[in-house]
Amino acid sequence: MDLAQKTLVTGIAQAKAAFSPVVAIAGSFSTKDKMEDAFQGLNQQALFNPITKKTWTITNVKKIPKIFSSAFKTSMLQKGGPVCINVPRNILAKTSKVNINQSKKSYNSESSLKAKSSSIKKSVKIIIQSTKPVIIAGGGIKYTAKYKEVIKLAEI
Repeated sequence: MDLAQKTLVTGIAQAKAAFSPVVAIAGSFSTKDKMEDAFQGLNQQALFNPITKKTWTITNVKKIPKIFSSAFKTSMLQKGGPVCINVPRNILAKTSKVNINQSKKSYNSESSLKAKSSSIKKSVKIIIQSTKPVIIAGGGIKYTAKYKEVIKLAEI
């Protein structure tokens, strides 16, 4: 393992602990080597699996757009977190025409869940009638910048 890989592992582990969405792109040995006689070769899939939400190793140039799209979406889903895309040397050396859907809207991590109006009214009534209400809010409040709404709710 070289210095760059060691540094990347530390950064990815910290990103996982902080629920930070990170997409790491790492070069790796050729797929034909399969760890056999690969000088300083390392199974990066196994290395990054415990410290990422998901790890991919690209085995076909035509899969690059789908894997990259999945990687960015996965890193931002629910609790954010790091993902890793391993790109073997022989894949980097290839050229190919791929269709990248540029008309696709960028991924938005905000939830589109909406409560029924009756549920919201019932919740407001319970909060107003409470003598010592408590708000328990997770890290999603921080990452979606909805803390102003929570403060406003707390001040009712």
